[in-house]
Amino acid sequence: MSDSPRAVAAWIEAQMRSIPLRTEGVSARRTGLGGLELTIPLTHRGLAQRLRFLLRLSDVRRIELDALGAHLYGLCDGRRTVEEIVEMHQSEWKLTFFEARAMILSYLRLLSRRNLILFLTPEEQNAKGARE
Repeated sequence: MSDSPRAVAAWIEAQMRSIPLRTEGVSARRTGLGGLELTIPLTHRGLAQRLRFLLRLSDVRRIELDALGAHLYGLCDGRRTVEEIVEMHQSEWKLTFFEARAMILSYLRLLSRRNLILFLTPEEQNAKGARE
């Protein structure tokens, strides 16, 4: 991606129109104080597959979210755009639009990097809805 202001603005606009969706196969369990423990199944390949019992490699990875993280994760239901999530929290937390956008985008990127959510474009969401 180019670092020109137009390219950055276009990238942010595309992110805001995208629809976050929880990754299939991830199971969730409530923890104390409104948190959430997510369990992600792992697939070992190659040498790790053959040595996983000897090395005692886990078949799952667990990630714990605090109450705010659990709330945001719950909103990644494939129905709301990132912009709608930002607007909800902007008024709830009395933040400026830019503060809320920075916080929400940062956290959603973290969830995405950990393969807990993925982002659909509105076109992909429409195509998915038409197939179902």
